[in-house]
Amino acid sequence: MIEVAFEQDGLRFTRYPFDGASVHPRGFVPRRAIRDVDPEADPPEVRLRAGETLFLASRDAEALRRYAAQHSIRRCPRVDVWALLLEPFLDTDSTEAAEARTLAQLAALGIARARVEDVRARVERSMLRYNAASWNWTRLGLADLLRAQQAERWLAWIPSVRRRRRAFYVEAMALAELGRGVVAVREAAS
Repeated sequence: MIEVAFEQDGLRFTRYPFDGASVHPRGFVPRRAIRDVDPEADPPEVRLRAGETLFLASRDAEALRRYAAQHSIRRCPRVDVWALLLEPFLDTDSTEAAEARTLAQLAALGIARARVEDVRARVERSMLRYNAASWNWTRLGLADLLRAQQAERWLAWIPSVRRRRRAFYVEAMALAELGRGVVAVREAAS
């Protein structure tokens, strides 16, 4: 569960579950550190100038819209690189043509096939476990990846595991940033 308070000078996270985050388990983000937001994302996103994406609970989407408008914070949808990387872990079958399109999109974002395969191999175990419980067949993204990693929290007491998880968090954020310059096109709800 994520809990955030919208304050005049920034966002105060009183409960943030993801290890490695600058606000884990609690912390403050000054308003000047916020680069842009996407209240329409699922879950809503706050992107920091430092390149980190923080998530809010869906119930806070409207408050984020108001906060962004009140403080002239840019609202910006972007391509979810992790949604593309995690497609093979959806609870659905994919065609070769669909995978080729995904690989082409990732290549256009600067992620070569070898890196795609490496990243997918490293997250496979946790993503398969995660989606075996949720059976998501439409979309998995960065927030899902972080939740899947949190599911293996019992290992976090081991210093080497903690270091690897923090390093992976930094890498996950860097990959997410590759979608920064590409505006996402969202399909209208039917």
